[in-house]
Amino acid sequence: SWDFTEEQNNSIIVSPEKDSTYTLTVKDGCEATAKAIFEVKLNERPEINFSEGATRCGTGTLVLKATASMGKVNWYSAAFEGEILFTGDNFTTPELSETTTFYAQADNNNCLSMDRTAVEAIILAKPEVNLGKDTILLKEGSLILDAGEGFSTYLWNNDSTQQTIPVIAADLAEGSY
Repeated sequence: SWDFTEEQNNSIIVSPEKDSTYTLTVKDGCEATAKAIFEVKLNERPEINFSEGATRCGTGTLVLKATASMGKVNWYSAAFEGEILFTGDNFTTPELSETTTFYAQADNNNCLSMDRTAVEAIILAKPEVNLGKDTILLKEGSLILDAGEGFSTYLWNNDSTQQTIPVIAADLAEGSY
């Protein structure tokens, strides 16, 4: 509680370490008084303590995840400034056709985490395979079919999981494959 007179400064700076109440009493030259009470509630600064991006093949939506140490999670499209896109732990992105970074920020009663956490929505290109032109093999003929490099898995109609498979005409019955 402070009691200011005309000779004293009319403001104070406070740095409370716990929730506090401040009372101000002022007097004018006519000996009238006024009193004001000001309460300060301290919030802990929250942080994002978990985040998880997501990956998909081709255009579509993804679910990105983040949790706050306390309070709620706000999602943004920019590292600084910008409108809140969504509030909550699990953010479903709009439809995306390319990899995009979104940002999560913890909010504990308007006390915000220091930084926004980047969370990636990764869009991978759909795989494309070209085995070349159709081929006619004579009974003595053979060829190697190659699906190409860069795929995480392969599965051929003969259950092979290799990038390439040999085709030997003598091992096949007549027909189209």
